[in-house]
Amino acid sequence: MKLLKKSIFMWMNGKESHKDIHAGPSLSPLQRLENSMRKMTASVATMAMLLMWLARLGPALAGDSPAADASGSWKWTIQTPDGNSIDMSAKFKQDGEKLTGVFLDGFDQKSFDIKDGKVKDGEVSFTVTRPFNDDTITVNYDGKLSGDTIKGTLEVKFGDQDPMKNAWEAKRGADVSTTEPATQP
Repeated sequence: MKLLKKSIFMWMNGKESHKDIHAGPSLSPLQRLENSMRKMTASVATMAMLLMWLARLGPALAGDSPAADASGSWKWTIQTPDGNSIDMSAKFKQDGEKLTGVFLDGFDQKSFDIKDGKVKDGEVSFTVTRPFNDDTITVNYDGKLSGDTIKGTLEVKFGDQDPMKNAWEAKRGADVSTTEPATQP
């Protein structure tokens, strides 16, 4: 290690060997300029390597990660209590932590604006409220965004009844047949 330090010192000072460090005559202006340039080059190279290292590790050290983006078309299937399947879909637009979009109910092909949509730390949540007969259905969706999948739970509430929970998994990239404004009343 001592030899490596000595070699680096000699290189930065323009010396060919450790004997040259204490060698006689003073350096010419050109040699001094060469020495200064070597030192500056070594400093710049060291700083560049440090900056590249910090740029790659900085977010990890700070605990930040690239923000999850839920924008796009999504599709999922729910199971009804009587065993039938209904395809649901939505088109989301994310702006920071705010999530907006249109939900298409596969039950009757009506669309509804999503409400209270949020994306924070990869967690997605939104609510869909729609009329049903003489009552209201409210569905709260919560899930974890991972690539092109949102997986979590949904909670369905019919009017004043107790809510029912179910698993929910949506896939991005599915063809969503509506991008039109919601048809909700």
